[in-house]
Amino acid sequence: MQITKEQLKAWNACDDGYALFESHFPEGHAEYQTILNTLADEDFPDYANWLMDRAGCDEHAVIEIDAITNRKHFFAAGSIVIKASAVVTWTLRAGGRIKAGGSIEAGDGIEAGGSIEAGRGIKAGDGIKTGRGIKAG
Repeated sequence: MQITKEQLKAWNACDDGYALFESHFPEGHAEYQTILNTLADEDFPDYANWLMDRAGCDEHAVIEIDAITNRKHFFAAGSIVIKASAVVTWTLRAGGRIKAGGSIEAGDGIEAGGSIEAGRGIKAGDGIKTGRGIKAG
């Protein structure tokens, strides 16, 4: 799913957010997940949340990963399937569902547009929000 600078203007992106997009993606467009990765890596969770609130869930996007560790933030345009556990120090958010074979832990919050399912426990410092249900083993 492509995000363009025209979409950002139509969504009334703030000047700083728009400038950040232009500096990282001078061609004027980028894949939704690529933008989220950049915002997570550069510690702009507010911009990532703003974008996800407007762009919604990319229903066809699924990130399959062994584990999530050593990350401050992790954002997914669609769903996340984690073989083991997910531990982030701040924010974990998916447009779709989050499923882990082990535990899911975030220092701040966990949010999913779909369900959240963990083979073990789920722990968040500030809150857990889901569009469907929560299940922990």
